[in-house]
Amino acid sequence: MENNETVEVNNDEILCLFIDTKKYQKTIGVCFYNYLKYEFLMTEFIDNGYFTALESLFIQKRPCKCFFNSTTDLVDDEKVLNLFKMCNIEPILTDKKKYDITNLKEELKSIIPQNDDIRNYDKHLELENASKCLMVLINYLKFKEDEDINYQCSINIYNMNLYMRLDKAAITALNILPNKKNTHSYNNNTSLLKFLDKCNTSIGSKKLVSWLTQPLTNALEINQRLNIVETFINEDDIRNSVFCNYLKRIPELDKLNHYLKEINKNNDIR
Repeated sequence: MENNETVEVNNDEILCLFIDTKKYQKTIGVCFYNYLKYEFLMTEFIDNGYFTALESLFIQKRPCKCFFNSTTDLVDDEKVLNLFKMCNIEPILTDKKKYDITNLKEELKSIIPQNDDIRNYDKHLELENASKCLMVLINYLKFKEDEDINYQCSINIYNMNLYMRLDKAAITALNILPNKKNTHSYNNNTSLLKFLDKCNTSIGSKKLVSWLTQPLTNALEINQRLNIVETFINEDDIRNSVFCNYLKRIPELDKLNHYLKEINKNNDIR
């Protein structure tokens, strides 16, 4: 499939995946890391021969690079590489030895807050393939990027079922995102993103892309979101007050949090 949709990758997020094939069943472990939030997200799922669940996950999270293992199946490896290309993700083939989790618990103790307990992550470690990915990312951040992640990271489990799973074919068929090849075409100008994006801030535009590529499945959460949007559309005074008094003054909180932590680390060094 040709990669025309402008799904911008999230440069603040990287990913590692491990594909384990046994008796024709593919179990995929995944771990994300968000640089701004100092957060690891783990998940594990069974996928089909077309890797449709993995494709949907790429679209949901939009990481900029991905570490992956060879499956020893040339056809499967080619399919995964095509997914990377289609989603604009930089692929990094990773030696299987780097997925060794022998020392994972010791590594976890060094990255979680000092007042946290390693026993709180027993459920996370049950995700064996995702744990392998977590180990790869920890070592990469510490030794390749020299990223200081000691005692300040959170580790959570990512629930893919909270969002509708969209693949590239659905994105194209539903005209959700603009087409980067035909920037002046009728379809491009009437894409759902172009139609809805009346945002006045970059934070709002990024959030809208997230909403469109991660549609909620919970009816209660959907209605809560719609009620908030409806209030801002219908209540001019509330909308103008929030925009003028708050939104224009609020930076991207994740970036601000990251910046403050960097300042704190520099002060500690001094």
